[in-house]
Amino acid sequence: IESPVDLWRQNFAVLRAQVETKETKDPLEMMQKAAAGVGVRVEISGERPKQPQIHKLFCEAALETLTNAVRHAEATVLRIELTEGTDSCTACYSNNGRLPEGKLVEGGGLGSLRRKVENRGGSMVITCAPEFALTITVPKDWSDLP
Repeated sequence: IESPVDLWRQNFAVLRAQVETKETKDPLEMMQKAAAGVGVRVEISGERPKQPQIHKLFCEAALETLTNAVRHAEATVLRIELTEGTDSCTACYSNNGRLPEGKLVEGGGLGSLRRKVENRGGSMVITCAPEFALTITVPKDWSDLP
């Protein structure tokens, strides 16, 4: 019998492959279904960005925050709030899990995400009080292309 963590890893691998191959289904909805299978409810509010590259970035960030919420925080709820301003799009990811003990160290996933966002004019902010939250803001003309 596979453990919930093993199932989660398999689901995550499938989801990442589907995001990378640009499936026609919404990756955020697929992530919600996969997360439910391991006991995590994903609540999404707001409108998906109209710009494909921003939507893809926000999906990648959702997968990373969900993985970390399960692996490190034992969260049961991940909230994703999407907002669009005049010149920018923002995604805020928060969860109900345990807070990091000590200083948060950005590993490979979060560090890579930060570089991708900041190298193209966006910002990424992580807070740990009163709960873990990661907020990404990118200009509407953001592109992940060099």
